[in-house]
Amino acid sequence: MAAFKRKIVDMVSLLALAAIAGSQTFAPTDDICGYPHIPEQVDYEFLLVWGEGSETVGSGEASSFSHSMSYVQFDLKDLKAEDIKKVTLVLTHAAEPSYTNAEAKEFPIQVRVTKAGIDEKRWNPGMGTTFAPSSSKEALLAQASPKPPADGKPFTVEFDLKLEAVKAALKESNRNELCFALTSAIDPEMAEGTIYKFYARSAEAKLRPKLVVETND
Repeated sequence: MAAFKRKIVDMVSLLALAAIAGSQTFAPTDDICGYPHIPEQVDYEFLLVWGEGSETVGSGEASSFSHSMSYVQFDLKDLKAEDIKKVTLVLTHAAEPSYTNAEAKEFPIQVRVTKAGIDEKRWNPGMGTTFAPSSSKEALLAQASPKPPADGKPFTVEFDLKLEAVKAALKESNRNELCFALTSAIDPEMAEGTIYKFYARSAEAKLRPKLVVETND
């Protein structure tokens, strides 16, 4: 009986190791808060997202305050597109959001693929037009309507990204990077301060964005 139990434990351990081996978690190399009045991107702890009316994607122009499209970039190192079977972007939202559940449902937060190559150390608001995502259906990888918990604490929002679009973007990248734009039509003028507010990579480690990539065995 003892030997049988040991075999069961060994099998469970092997399955756990296989699951770990088939999944990699990546931290962002750079992220940008699209609001043009952020004084220092490297140290700013939040990714702010809002839009205007029914428009989720803005021009990215520095003079425009109607949209704040934020960006998160990952380096997938030597990982090949053909080996990927699932990609999940995990963001953590700040506590006590300003929007209601109904507003989040009407104006979800979106993840769009966009041009890689952002550099938070060299960023200036004039670069927004270069990295603004497409408003097309093809560029939309996922969307979600966050539901804040009752405890009033920060909470995670997960996006199961459209696999083929992610693979295509990775193949097009010169440096095996993926860059995602966070967009939404939620409008600060609808009510006082109705925006999405996620933690950036300069925040506390447990709050930072991450990309979970499952690969073929």
